[in-house]
Amino acid sequence: MRDAAILRSKRPRMGWLLSRLVPVWAAFMLCDPAFACAVCFGDPDSDLAKGAVAAVVLLGCVIFCVLLGIAGTAVHWSRKARQLQLPENELAHPPELDADNAD
Repeated sequence: MRDAAILRSKRPRMGWLLSRLVPVWAAFMLCDPAFACAVCFGDPDSDLAKGAVAAVVLLGCVIFCVLLGIAGTAVHWSRKARQLQLPENELAHPPELDADNAD
Protein backbone atom coordinates (compact mmCIF):
# COMPACT_ATOMS: atom_id res chain seq x y z
CA MET A 1 0.00 0.00 0.00
CA ARG A 2 2.77 2.37 0.90
CA ASP A 3 4.70 1.61 -2.34
CA ALA A 4 1.68 2.54 -4.42
CA ALA A 5 1.50 5.93 -2.72
CA ILE A 6 5.19 6.56 -3.42
CA LEU A 7 4.80 5.66 -7.09
CA ARG A 8 1.71 7.83 -7.41
CA SER A 9 3.51 10.86 -5.94
CA LYS A 10 6.36 10.62 -8.49
CA ARG A 11 4.03 10.88 -11.50
CA PRO A 12 3.82 14.34 -13.07
CA ARG A 13 0.51 15.97 -12.31
CA MET A 14 -1.71 17.34 -15.07
CA GLY A 15 -1.88 20.73 -13.36
CA TRP A 16 1.89 21.08 -13.52
CA LEU A 17 1.92 20.19 -17.22
CA LEU A 18 -0.97 22.50 -18.09
CA SER A 19 0.58 25.38 -16.16
CA ARG A 20 3.52 25.24 -18.57
CA LEU A 21 1.71 24.45 -21.81
CA VAL A 22 -1.06 27.04 -21.58
CA PRO A 23 1.25 30.10 -21.57
CA VAL A 24 3.21 28.75 -24.53
CA TRP A 25 0.02 28.04 -26.46
CA ALA A 26 -1.33 31.51 -25.61
CA ALA A 27 1.88 33.18 -26.79
CA PHE A 28 1.62 31.42 -30.16
CA MET A 29 -2.04 32.32 -30.57
CA LEU A 30 -1.62 36.00 -29.66
CA CYS A 31 1.39 36.71 -31.89
CA ASP A 32 1.00 38.48 -35.20
CA PRO A 33 1.93 36.41 -38.23
CA ALA A 34 5.51 36.88 -39.39
CA PHE A 35 6.02 37.74 -43.02
CA ALA A 36 9.06 36.56 -44.91
CA CYS A 37 11.54 39.01 -46.42
CA ALA A 38 12.08 39.53 -50.14
CA VAL A 39 14.63 36.70 -50.22
CA CYS A 40 12.13 34.01 -49.21
CA PHE A 41 8.85 35.56 -50.25
CA GLY A 42 8.68 38.34 -52.74
CA ASP A 43 10.57 39.77 -55.67
CA PRO A 44 13.53 37.56 -56.61
CA ASP A 45 15.03 40.46 -58.59
CA SER A 46 15.23 42.81 -55.61
CA ASP A 47 18.57 44.05 -54.34
CA LEU A 48 18.09 42.14 -51.09
CA ALA A 49 17.64 38.84 -52.91
CA LYS A 50 20.65 39.50 -55.15
CA GLY A 51 22.77 40.33 -52.11
CA ALA A 52 21.75 37.13 -50.36
CA VAL A 53 22.65 35.06 -53.43
CA ALA A 54 26.03 36.81 -53.69
CA ALA A 55 26.70 36.14 -49.99
CA VAL A 56 25.92 32.44 -50.38
CA VAL A 57 28.23 32.19 -53.40
CA LEU A 58 31.02 34.01 -51.55
CA LEU A 59 30.71 31.76 -48.50
CA GLY A 60 30.73 28.70 -50.75
CA CYS A 61 33.97 29.90 -52.36
CA VAL A 62 35.58 30.53 -48.98
CA ILE A 63 34.64 27.04 -47.78
CA PHE A 64 35.96 25.52 -51.01
CA CYS A 65 39.29 27.33 -50.65
CA VAL A 66 39.69 26.23 -47.03
CA LEU A 67 38.98 22.60 -47.93
CA LEU A 68 41.37 22.86 -50.88
CA GLY A 69 44.06 24.12 -48.52
CA ILE A 70 43.48 21.22 -46.14
CA ALA A 71 43.69 18.72 -49.01
CA GLY A 72 46.86 20.39 -50.33
CA THR A 73 48.47 20.15 -46.91
CA ALA A 74 47.60 16.45 -46.70
CA VAL A 75 49.08 15.81 -50.16
CA HIS A 76 52.23 17.75 -49.27
CA TRP A 77 52.69 15.81 -46.03
CA SER A 78 52.09 12.52 -47.87
CA ARG A 79 54.74 13.32 -50.49
CA LYS A 80 57.19 14.51 -47.86
CA ALA A 81 56.68 11.35 -45.79
CA ARG A 82 57.18 9.16 -48.87
CA GLN A 83 60.36 11.07 -49.70
CA LEU A 84 61.73 10.60 -46.19
CA GLN A 85 61.00 6.86 -46.15
CA LEU A 86 64.18 5.53 -47.69
CA PRO A 87 65.01 1.88 -47.19
CA GLU A 88 66.77 1.49 -43.85
CA ASN A 89 69.76 -0.31 -45.39
CA GLU A 90 70.56 2.63 -47.67
CA LEU A 91 70.00 5.16 -44.92
CA ALA A 92 72.08 3.44 -42.24
CA HIS A 93 74.71 1.86 -44.48
CA PRO A 94 75.43 3.63 -47.76
CA PRO A 95 76.74 1.19 -50.42
CA GLU A 96 80.22 2.74 -50.60
CA LEU A 97 80.75 2.28 -46.85
CA ASP A 98 79.68 -1.38 -47.01
CA ALA A 99 82.42 -2.11 -49.60
CA ASP A 100 85.11 -0.63 -47.30
CA ASN A 101 83.94 -2.67 -44.31
CA ALA A 102 83.99 -5.97 -46.22
CA ASP A 103 87.76 -6.38 -45.58
